[in-house]
Formats: sequence, C-alpha cells, structure tokens
Amino acid sequence: MILWLAIISVLYLISISNYLFFHTLAELFSVYVAYVIFLIVWKSRNHLENRYLMFI
Repeated sequence: MILWLAIISVLYLISISNYLFFHTLAELFSVYVAYVIFLIVWKSRNHLENRYLMFI
C-alpha cells in the first residue's frame, strides 16, 4: 500500500513539473501492458480453443 502511494505521489509530482515526461512514462507503461498480453496469448496459443485472441 505504501509503495503504491509513493508511486502515485511521484507520478503526480512529475505530471505537475514535466507533463511530457509523465506522458512518456504513461505511454511506455501502456506498451508494456500490451506486450505482456501479447506474450500470454502467444505462449498459450496451442491451448486456446477459441482463436479470437489470436485474430486480435
């Protein structure tokens, strides 16, 4: 809980002082989340019955 509060506080301070850096961090986080989802689907493609996730 304390770690999340510290991360949110640091991100808030960064967003106040340097919005471009904050936006870059947010974009990199979204790319990371997309990559993790891709890896989960790619590694489990042999076990998927519904190929909808592979289509996406």
